[in-house]
Amino acid sequence: MRVFFTISLGVLLTTAPLWANNADPELDPADIVVPAGPTAWGRFEIGPELFYYAYEEPGVMEMDGWLYGVDARFSWYHPRLRRIERASDEPDAPPEITVRHEKIIFMAQGRYAQGETDYDGALMDGTPYKVSGIDATTYEFRLLAGYAPFVTETSYTAFYLGFGYRYKDDDASFDPAGYKRESTYRYIPVALRHHREQAHGRYWTFSLEYDFFLSGEQVSDLRPFGGPRLRNTQNDGFGLRAAVALSGTTAQFGWTIEPFIRYWDIDDSEIVFVRAADGVAAFLEPENDTLEAGLSVRLVF
Repeated sequence: MRVFFTISLGVLLTTAPLWANNADPELDPADIVVPAGPTAWGRFEIGPELFYYAYEEPGVMEMDGWLYGVDARFSWYHPRLRRIERASDEPDAPPEITVRHEKIIFMAQGRYAQGETDYDGALMDGTPYKVSGIDATTYEFRLLAGYAPFVTETSYTAFYLGFGYRYKDDDASFDPAGYKRESTYRYIPVALRHHREQAHGRYWTFSLEYDFFLSGEQVSDLRPFGGPRLRNTQNDGFGLRAAVALSGTTAQFGWTIEPFIRYWDIDDSEIVFVRAADGVAAFLEPENDTLEAGLSVRLVF
C-alpha cells in the first residue's frame, strides 16, 4: 500500500513601500501593525489531513473512498505603510496626508494523501462492474501571492493569485478488468481570504477560491490488455474551494483546525484515435466531477 501526504509551502515576496523616497519623518517602522496570527513575519504549518473523495462521470461510473495524509504550508507576511496625499480644499493649504497599513503575502502550499476507493461502473461492453480496494494517491503544490490593502489591528482581507499543480493516481491493475489511471491538472487559483482576531489570541480565517483550469491530462494504461497507453488532453473546466479555519496559540506553538471543501468540474477531453485490428478506435475521457471534503489539523511554528 502507498502512503499519501500533502506538503504546502508559502512564499511571500516583498516590495519596497511606494512612498519610500518621501516618507514622513515622524513615522517609525515600529508603528507597523501586524494583526492576528501566531507569528508576525513568517509561519510554517504541518499536520494530518483526512477527507472523503468522490469522483463521478455522469451516467458512466462513480468512485469514492477516504484518503488521509499530510498538509504542510509556509507563509511569509510583509506589513508596510502607504503614504497617501490629497490636495486640501483650502487654498494654499498643504496637502492632507494619511497613512494606510497594508500587507503583502506570499504562500506555498502542498499536500500528499493516500487511501483506497471503490469503483461502480461498467466494462467497455456495457456490462455492470464493481471493484473495491483501489489504491489511490494524490499530491498537490501551489504558489500564491496575496495583497491586503487595508489592515487593522484585528482584521484584514487579502486577495490572492497563483499557480497550482494537482496529480492523482488510481491503480486497479490487481483486478482482471482493472488498469492504472493517472490524472494531472494545472490551474490558476484566485482567492479571497478574510482574517479576524477573536479573544484569547484566537482568530478565524474564511477562504473562498475559484480555480481557472489551464490544462489537464488523463493517462490510461491499457497495455496489459494489448492496448495503448492512452493520453487524453483536457482543456476546459473549473474548480471551487471553501474553508473556515480557527487558529490559536499555546506557550510553545500555534494550531489551526480547518474544515474544507474542494470541487472540480472538468469537460470532455479531446478524442484520441488509435489504430485497431478492425479499423480505428476513438477514446474519450468523459466530463467528470470531483468532490473532496474533510478536515486539516496543523501545528504552527
